[in-house]
Amino acid sequence: METIALKSLVKNGTVRTISNLRMNVNEYPYLTFLDSKGSSTNIYFGQKSGIIIKDTFEENQSVIAAIKDSNIIKYLTPENEVRYKIILNTPSSKYASDSELMDAFGIEEIETEFNIEEFRKEFAAKPVVEASKQPK
Repeated sequence: METIALKSLVKNGTVRTISNLRMNVNEYPYLTFLDSKGSSTNIYFGQKSGIIIKDTFEENQSVIAAIKDSNIIKYLTPENEVRYKIILNTPSSKYASDSELMDAFGIEEIETEFNIEEFRKEFAAKPVVEASKQPK
């Protein structure tokens, strides 16, 4: 599974800003990431991370403190569609996140097989859709 620290995506300029918490029509939490051109992509939380976020935050609240050590993972759906998810690092996590390791060992980046260019293609120059109008 390809993974990268969200911190790395912010550091290299792929992600320039992140919205407050949003919910789709099914009440599933996600964030909108903007790049330096103002293009956006919506990234949903992984299943366990989504439960934690929904139990901790209200829609439209900032979740930056909660996601600062998170990772972005790439996965394939059963239909072989590429999706990206936000995975939180929590006290119950069995492993340290890439971000925690970088901080602990004073390193700038951890080498990863995560395809940043492929992720950048997810950003589209389109208006941000209101949460109530998000597709299921």
